[in-house]
Amino acid sequence: MSLFDEGRDLLSKVHSADSGRIQTNRCLDVCRLVLQAVDHLGTGFMLVKSDVGGNIDRLARSAATNPERYDADIFAIVEDEVLAGGAASSSSSTKGLLWLKRWVRERDFYTALGRALSSLLAPGMVESS
Repeated sequence: MSLFDEGRDLLSKVHSADSGRIQTNRCLDVCRLVLQAVDHLGTGFMLVKSDVGGNIDRLARSAATNPERYDADIFAIVEDEVLAGGAASSSSSTKGLLWLKRWVRERDFYTALGRALSSLLAPGMVESS
């Protein structure tokens, strides 16, 4: 199974069938899979991989503290941190989730930009590999 096929399969299972909520461990599995793809981009992306991997690990550690509550809904971690007054901390899982969301949105931007640029190029301008 290719990385793409595995990702598509995992993405189809991230939302809970009964509640529609984002399941923490499945979401983090998708993020880890994306990191495997980043590995193929070379050493220039090692800082990105380290940063994103740290945020994934932070959320995984939080999820492990109360698996019955947190695995069913990633936002339960955020809710509990907000109630405890720790969400604003630079080391909070809330911040980790925010940075993961920003990273995913940035990837969406670059994907859309790449598609737009490739559609602008004349077919003869692109070298085949």
